[in-house]
Amino acid sequence: DDDDDDDDDEDIDSNDIDSYDENVQNHLKRQKELFDDLSTFFNSGDATPDEVKPLLSLLMKQVLNDMIKSSSSSLSSSSKDRHDDNDNEENEGDDDEDDEQTKTSNPTYKILDVGCGTGALFPFYIQQSNKLNIDLNILGVDLSPKMVECATQNVNTLLLDQREETSKHTIKIQNDDFVQTVLGKDYKTNKCITGFGDGVLDDDTMNYRGQFDAVVINACFGNFYDQVATMSAAAQCLKNNGIVAITHPLGAPFVQKLHTEDPATVPHNLPSLDLFKELSQTSQPLEVVDFMEDVKSLVANNNDNNNNDDDDD
Repeated sequence: DDDDDDDDDEDIDSNDIDSYDENVQNHLKRQKELFDDLSTFFNSGDATPDEVKPLLSLLMKQVLNDMIKSSSSSLSSSSKDRHDDNDNEENEGDDDEDDEQTKTSNPTYKILDVGCGTGALFPFYIQQSNKLNIDLNILGVDLSPKMVECATQNVNTLLLDQREETSKHTIKIQNDDFVQTVLGKDYKTNKCITGFGDGVLDDDTMNYRGQFDAVVINACFGNFYDQVATMSAAAQCLKNNGIVAITHPLGAPFVQKLHTEDPATVPHNLPSLDLFKELSQTSQPLEVVDFMEDVKSLVANNNDNNNNDDDDD
């Protein structure tokens, strides 16, 4: 009798998974076609008007500062280990050269830009990282092949413009669905559908596990079919003390408007604080360290900091 009950449960689970998988694939197909069609617009100046650029700059400043603060203890430990290794391997004549290199080299952080589009955030990553004297290894992932094509062209231009900088940034672009890339294409069968899923562990997915200091999901979190799976994938990518940053320069009201007008394209609003806490614990055990519903708060905080800096001077 127990075996019969188990078979019934498996049939129900299998049907649920099949339905879920079909819905996901249909959603991805729609998203891919839509953003392929919109790639020309998103690659134009109209997609990032002048009034939005300062907001993106502040958002990336906040993200990078939070990333550095969160990973500082791990970074200090690894830096000490590297210095100890150098001291043991090099003779006294080479020590002076190593010390000089250490003084001039910047710490390097790895960022995964989810739904990178045409690369709208890349200039702001570079701008703010140069101010902070850090180097970035950025991986941008996007579902749309045409958006990725535009992003690749924009990266080549951006890095060419940065060739005189002392910083050594790298940016790679990948055309894939973020969730399936990290959790595996069969992640639904590994109970990720109900949360706390590790997805599929294989050579491909392990390339992304525990690799990044920050996962940034900007202006696209509402577009994902399953926000639990998305958060789970993001959490799986993080190093110890890494951060997940969900941002939108136009704020939650703008996303709510998009969701109301076209729920098939934007199936979710940006989460409230309570929902965000729930997502953080349901997908993977993450801690919410900062939450702003209105980007105006970020502008106000930045102005206060600038005024304090002026007072110090």
